[in-house]
Amino acid sequence: MKKYTPQIAMSATLMGVSVCARLLLDWTPFQSWFPSLMWLHIALIALTLYGIVVIYTARAPVKTTFLAFLRGLPVWLLVLALPALVAVVSLAREEATTQAGFMGPQGVHWQAEGGRYYYAQDNQPKVEVSEANFRAGLRQAYAIFADGWIIFSYVLLILWSAIRRREELTRSG
Repeated sequence: MKKYTPQIAMSATLMGVSVCARLLLDWTPFQSWFPSLMWLHIALIALTLYGIVVIYTARAPVKTTFLAFLRGLPVWLLVLALPALVAVVSLAREEATTQAGFMGPQGVHWQAEGGRYYYAQDNQPKVEVSEANFRAGLRQAYAIFADGWIIFSYVLLILWSAIRRREELTRSG
């Protein structure tokens, strides 16, 4: 087994879970399970920090060119660029107001109480909305998270592939 295979496998698993979560958002029952996937945040951050530590604590710094890295680039990494590209396009297509409201200091709050559905932005009073609008709003909010997870897990795959390639170039001289 090559060095750093577990980290690459974990990054690929995180990407797979993120893609599945994104695809399942259209299924209404899954929307209630989506918040339980927030552990992906912690996993992505931990794996990224570990990668940064590995890069900075490498014994022998290797001066490689970008072309040397590209020559050893695995084909599967190019194939996995497609879901990341779709996530980038999807994230770019979301309305800026929705993203700004969702990511604002107080954020957007969707609530369901007694068969009624409410929407509140920042510290504004709750506004009753239809169930369809409620589901669409939740789906859009969760889609922002899922798209981010896909993009960052792909970046992690590139990071760990670069670390592995660097090790291989160090060994080959």
